This record gives sequence, C-alpha cells and structure tokens, in this order.
Amino acid sequence: MEAIGSYLLQMACWLAAFWLVYILALRKETFFELNRWFLLVGIMAAFLLPLFPVRYDVIKNPTDLSLLLMTGKLSETTSAVKDPVNYWFLFYGLGAFVVFARFLLQCIKLLWLIRKSEPVWVNNTRVFKFEGKTAPFSFFNFIFVSKTMDNEAELKTVVAHEKVHINERHWADLLLLEVARTVQWFNPLLLLYRKAIMQNHEYLADYGTLQNGVSAQTYKAVLVNQML
Repeated sequence: MEAIGSYLLQMACWLAAFWLVYILALRKETFFELNRWFLLVGIMAAFLLPLFPVRYDVIKNPTDLSLLLMTGKLSETTSAVKDPVNYWFLFYGLGAFVVFARFLLQCIKLLWLIRKSEPVWVNNTRVFKFEGKTAPFSFFNFIFVSKTMDNEAELKTVVAHEKVHINERHWADLLLLEVARTVQWFNPLLLLYRKAIMQNHEYLADYGTLQNGVSAQTYKAVLVNQML
C-alpha cells in the first residue's frame, strides 16, 4: 500500500506541474493544437514517470531488533501499522469504483438512448435527439442534440461543430482523462485539468467549423443562442 500511495502522490505532483505550466505559459496562447498535446502528454507522463523513480543511497544505523522483541514493541508496532493501511486501501478502492461506475452508467444511458431513438440525418451525419435542453455534444461517432433545436440552419451549424470534435477524436482525450479521474478521484486538480482540456477542444472545434465554410456571422449567432 505504501508503494501505491507513493505512486498516487507522484502522479498528482506531475499533473500539478503540467497544469501550472499550462496556466502560466500556454493558456493565453492561440496554439490550440499544441496546447491539446501538451495537456495529453501531461496525463501520460503522470501515469508513466512515477514508475521510474530516482533512487539514491541513504546511510542509516542498524536497529537492534532483539531489544524490540524483548520489550514486545515490534509486534505492537506491526499491528498498529497494518490495520490503517488496509482501511485506507479499501477507502481508495471504493472511491475509484464509484467514479468508474458513474462513468460506465453514463455510457450505458447514452447507448440506451441510441438504441431507443430514431436518428435524423443532417449533412450525411446521424444525429440523435433527446428530451431536455442540454447543450449539444458528441459521443464517439454519435451526435446528440435537444429536441427543442428545430431551426435547420442552427442544427446544421451545431452538427458541423460536433463533427470537428469527432474527426479530431477529442473523445479519445476524454477517455484518457476519465481513466486519470478514476485513478486520481481524490484529486480536485483533475476538475481544473478537465476544464482546460474541454475548453481547448471548443477552441479547436470553433476554428475547424469556420475553416469548413460555416459563415462567421451565422456561427456567432448560434453560439449566442446556445449560451442564452
């Protein structure tokens, strides 16, 4: 358990280091593709670098175990250490299970919605409509919009935006992020890291949508309508 704790702590430190560099040096830059890869490399580095620790020798005077055995302190110390470690391990495992189960449940709900709904075709793309006023989003190669979106021009613009997310495989970034959130469920920094990744995705999708021929004026109007 000590090794796992050390690994999780080092992973959290690497994530914090990459996030700080992004906030201080890259957030205000317009190199969105570079920013995307920097944040992704940060997650992968946080997973891998703790597996290669820097080792150094420490000279320590040997402890006379015979004295501890005679006084009974060795057995008391051992029993006092084992129990808390087990409890912490169970607590961590329960938290990771809850986070993963929540993500899995969300995926199941979307798959159920795909199976239940009849898609509409917009620009040769399947689009699924759902109840409520949730903002449009994509999941793998599927696009979801609210049934309240009935304006054809707005729908086509939103689909063009979501297709950029799909074509650039932003969903892969989010899957990697969900794995990191499962492992680091106790780390509040992951919320800020996730926000930075998703915000950068939106910048890339905005740029890609305009590059694909969508009118800038129309796109601005759709964005304002979505925010309202």
